[in-house]
Amino acid sequence: MAGVREGYEFYLHHAPGAAVAELTGIWVDGISEQIEQAIEHLEAFEGSAKGIDFLSGDVMEFWHADTANIDAAVKGLTPDFVVPRSTGFGTPDVVRESTGEMWQVKYGATAELSAKYQDITFGEAARSGSTTAAELIRSGQVSEHDPVYGDMGALIPEGQLEEARKFAFQRMAGNAEARPELVARDQRMLDHGTERIETADGVRSQEMNRAGSKEMAVELRDGKFNPEKWGLTTEQWVKLKDVFNKSMKAGMTAAVISAVLKATPEIIKTIQYLIETGELDIEQVKATGVAAVSGAAKGFLVGSISAAAVGFCKSGLLGEAAKDFNPHVVAAIAVVAVNAICNAIQIARGKKTGREFADELTRDAFVAACALIGGGISQAFIEIPVFGYLVGSLVGSVVGSVAYSVGKQVVIAFCVDSGFTMFGLVEQDYTLPDEVLKEIGVEIFEYEKFEYKEFQPEQFEFAQFTPEQFTPEQIEITFLRRGVIGVSKVGYV
Repeated sequence: MAGVREGYEFYLHHAPGAAVAELTGIWVDGISEQIEQAIEHLEAFEGSAKGIDFLSGDVMEFWHADTANIDAAVKGLTPDFVVPRSTGFGTPDVVRESTGEMWQVKYGATAELSAKYQDITFGEAARSGSTTAAELIRSGQVSEHDPVYGDMGALIPEGQLEEARKFAFQRMAGNAEARPELVARDQRMLDHGTERIETADGVRSQEMNRAGSKEMAVELRDGKFNPEKWGLTTEQWVKLKDVFNKSMKAGMTAAVISAVLKATPEIIKTIQYLIETGELDIEQVKATGVAAVSGAAKGFLVGSISAAAVGFCKSGLLGEAAKDFNPHVVAAIAVVAVNAICNAIQIARGKKTGREFADELTRDAFVAACALIGGGISQAFIEIPVFGYLVGSLVGSVVGSVAYSVGKQVVIAFCVDSGFTMFGLVEQDYTLPDEVLKEIGVEIFEYEKFEYKEFQPEQFEFAQFTPEQFTPEQIEITFLRRGVIGVSKVGYV
């Protein structure tokens, strides 16, 4: 049935775009969730009785962990940086759960102080009153000259790293001969010193200088924290390049989905032929490949456009009002728009008429609405992301296409009987097309038009003659009923 086939064809174009649009929406929602979590962690310091120097250090632990999580979400990675908040001796301030990487956060007033805090040894800690450090030295588990924080990342304020490394190098050079056992202590800052969390897979936290850390601590303590001021909004984290990168990856995903959906009917035909005859139909195999390639190209286009549009909307790059746009609606609009562009190109090439364009645009818009309704209903019952919508969308597309075909037949029948033109969308014409003339037995003389050069013939005298009279053969024409003879075209005979 034509309506079912056309409904499935629309689904082939809509499903990949809808899938990647929803996935893009989930991506942006994940970023937004990490931002909200960061704000929640920071605002928990409201009313703290700690001094600003100590409070700013605590705040920076969450700042670096949470901004690393936001960056991981932007890059499509798992946000798994946590702040243990352990008070045990030598425990890390930030841990990445998936890799076990650890960082120690020390925000000293100067680069020298930050370096000293990071490079403290077990002996120095024991002399400062740490019974745990003293016990570890007595038991022989560590040397008094070993750095307490070992291979942890040494995270210090932005702008202090160069001076801290210079201080550590000078201290290490001074101890190289006299106290070589302390070289490992100062080597730590040279090897592990950093101003931000930075991992092998590209995740980075946001740097913060000493003054900024104290200012943020004061605002948090006094309940005057403004997330937008500190860059904690989706539009400040999601950049144009992130959306474009995501849309290209989404386009490739959509291309694969489209290729599979497009080739599935051909694969089924091939399998049926193999079962019935016991051999492969080579032409059918070729058709499968052609279908997959043609479906992938359009799927990439629709998928990349849908993903980019959803990314721009939900991230806030197109304004606050656009954040609430439904990804499925965006994908449906993208499909209708791409189909309209393709059909417009066909008109320009003379392969389609304006009435055919209007008919297909109307069909696409109607079927898109049905697909959205069907997808929305099924998603309410099947709460699996993407899959729930796609199931209902398939049903909605087919039902919508069939309903449109039936409705169109009713409208055309009305136009046949009444002569109504549907505001110019249906053509009422007395001229029979060539195919109808051939069907009723009228021979048609077809000739090519050509341009010829004019010339002056020579003058001559010719003999006069009298032609014989004859009676031509009569051509019997079968009179057809007034009816449909083309796309939205009613003919008269």
